[in-house]
Amino acid sequence: EDGGVLSSQATPLKDDGVGIILPEGSTVSACVELKEALLTRVRLLDVPNSALDMFIDELGGPTAVAEMTGRSHRIIRKENGKIVHEQRGKGESDVERVNVTECRQFQDGKKLVSIISDAASVGISLHAKRGGNNERRRVHLTVELPWSADKAVQQLGRSHRSNQSSAPMYKLIVTELGGEKRFCSAVAKRLQSLGALTRGDRRAATGQDLQEFNVQTAMGTGALKKVFASIDEGLLFLPGTDTAKSCMQDMQEGLEMIGLGPGRKENEAGNVSRFLSRLLGLPVGVQNMVFNYFMDTLSHDIGVAEKEGNYSDAIRDLYGGDTEVSLEKSEEFYTDPITSATCSVHTLKVDKGITWADALARLRQAQSSNDLQEDSQVFKGGFYESKNMVPGRNATGWMMAIQKSNSPGEYQTWRPNTGASTTILMQDDLKFKYSKREEVVAEKLWTRVYEESKSWDEKNDKGARVLTIRILSGSLIPIWDQIHEVVQRASARGGLGVTASQANMKVVRMSAEGQHFIGLRLPLAVIHSVKKQLDNHANILAGKVLKVTMDPSTLAAVPAYIANHYLQAGTYKGKAMVGMHSSEVIMHFFGGNVTLGLKHMGETITHVAPKGKNGEFVSPTSFLVPVPVKIGDTSVKGAKVETVTALNEKMLKKAKTPAKTMLSFFTTKTKDISETEGGEGGASNSQSSGSQGGPQKRGMGSFFSPQSSQKSSSSSDSKKARTQSSAVAAIKANTKKGAFFGGGGGKAASSSGARSSSAAEVDLTADDSE
Repeated sequence: EDGGVLSSQATPLKDDGVGIILPEGSTVSACVELKEALLTRVRLLDVPNSALDMFIDELGGPTAVAEMTGRSHRIIRKENGKIVHEQRGKGESDVERVNVTECRQFQDGKKLVSIISDAASVGISLHAKRGGNNERRRVHLTVELPWSADKAVQQLGRSHRSNQSSAPMYKLIVTELGGEKRFCSAVAKRLQSLGALTRGDRRAATGQDLQEFNVQTAMGTGALKKVFASIDEGLLFLPGTDTAKSCMQDMQEGLEMIGLGPGRKENEAGNVSRFLSRLLGLPVGVQNMVFNYFMDTLSHDIGVAEKEGNYSDAIRDLYGGDTEVSLEKSEEFYTDPITSATCSVHTLKVDKGITWADALARLRQAQSSNDLQEDSQVFKGGFYESKNMVPGRNATGWMMAIQKSNSPGEYQTWRPNTGASTTILMQDDLKFKYSKREEVVAEKLWTRVYEESKSWDEKNDKGARVLTIRILSGSLIPIWDQIHEVVQRASARGGLGVTASQANMKVVRMSAEGQHFIGLRLPLAVIHSVKKQLDNHANILAGKVLKVTMDPSTLAAVPAYIANHYLQAGTYKGKAMVGMHSSEVIMHFFGGNVTLGLKHMGETITHVAPKGKNGEFVSPTSFLVPVPVKIGDTSVKGAKVETVTALNEKMLKKAKTPAKTMLSFFTTKTKDISETEGGEGGASNSQSSGSQGGPQKRGMGSFFSPQSSQKSSSSSDSKKARTQSSAVAAIKANTKKGAFFGGGGGKAASSSGARSSSAAEVDLTADDSE
């Protein structure tokens, strides 16, 4: 009525283009009325609170619920029923303090309900702490599954921690929407790859089995391809599906709507993750219809595989059926020194190929079986040639494909060099990648590939007809970790012939010559490494060697000790893990070398510390120290101890005569070096050269005397021998006195050699002969 102009504010004098001029400061009454009516309708709207505020309100309000989120403001209901907007703490900067306070109130039992979000899922402990004020068992409800399984594990870890009086009970809240299974599937798959306990049988004690949510598997991919092929054709429902709740036309229109119809890309045919994500864009009814059709197909395939014995994530059969397998040899690989349980390696030769006569007979049999069926359809099968060249081989590939009965669009395949394939080929892939050929043409080329593939190298050609399989069987559980460590290390390096599937340590089963072999399939690249690892493990169990790992704090002090005692010897204390126990270790430094003294069964074992692979003075990784075995010592199992044999006069004279080397120049006939180092601190003041009449001069002429003119070793060998002898003597001397100076964490003394008066005292005395 005012010419269509709506304005509730004063406007300046202007022409709006219609011809109506509004005076300055004028108000349009119609706009004011519309504004009031709109505000009245808004006030009457029953707008729900946010999910977080609704939970807090329904569970008793802020006085009963501990909120640990990143919110600085929230909407709460007062005692009088009025909804108000309030600030948490003093603002955004105070949110962390408020979360800590709320956590403390929940742990003390003042609030029995807590709500946490992703913003507060780190650094908060909500478990039933032993000895705390609130030891009630926790019930952890996950209302919204995160996209990342890492975050899911982080959130679940808030209520499941060490020192708890009881384990929590987890409840995952999932709706019936098919698209939401996409989140469960992603989390379940990631949890399995992380090695989490997702099963309720041998992989976990009890609890929710997330395996049922993980549809991103090989069987899930095969089921999805079946579903696409069935819906595209629109003729036949797949076995095991509920046809009463499915409408083929609605499912066809639904897949077209989300871009997964017949014109979909090739890489989308088996992409389960993308399929589940696209389902979220469909109406609820169609979404659930397509998802249920997919799940029914997957469940049916799993049931068939279980009946046929092909569905087991524990033991997998290798090269069964008509594959020719022969046993080459079996040899003992490992013997447990305590239980005497053994493990053996069986080398099997596998010929995977299939001759032309066998392939043609199988094709004729499939044709006859199809013709005998009452509802027989047109037989689909024959010999096919690939449209592209096989990588690494300047030739096309050949195969025989036969459509599976009661499974439209699925083909079982055979190749002349690899035999039957375990992978199902879909009809779309068959048309796109292969061309059908007549039997007359296929016979000649099939036979040629069969004969040539026998000599192909299995290491460099995956299509080799003859393979060598090595299976480690026997008592594997006690040494499983040892084998797994070697295989994982080889897989991480890459290029060592260890694939990702082999690194998963799957148990396989094979049959040859009437015998059954069950065990681990070991790649050739790790056979020797595994053997070495197991030999070391056996020596540790038998007590022949000690596994030593130096403490990081001790290793950190080694460079300073080396620098201060390059020319003057020094002895320090340190720490190391010897086996499974922490032990004190004595370190003797001189000339850039480190000699260790390890206490074992009342004795001190001396060992030159190995250097690290990256140039460290002492290896930061574990190393093995041999244990000396005395005659009659029965504590070392399996040790071979030689008995004392009688010495004749010639052998005795040879044993007493010192070697005629340069080292003989430095020998002394007056005292043994161990006697000269008996003083306090392990110091020796005696001369290291001379005769019975007194010390000799070390002039140049003495080097050309008849005694020293014999063939000698290098000066470096002499120095090493003298250094080790001095170190052993110093360690033994300090061991007898029970007084070792210094500490693993103590500071190295100055190079001047002065004693430190602190508690971490260091012995800087050294043998003068050094």
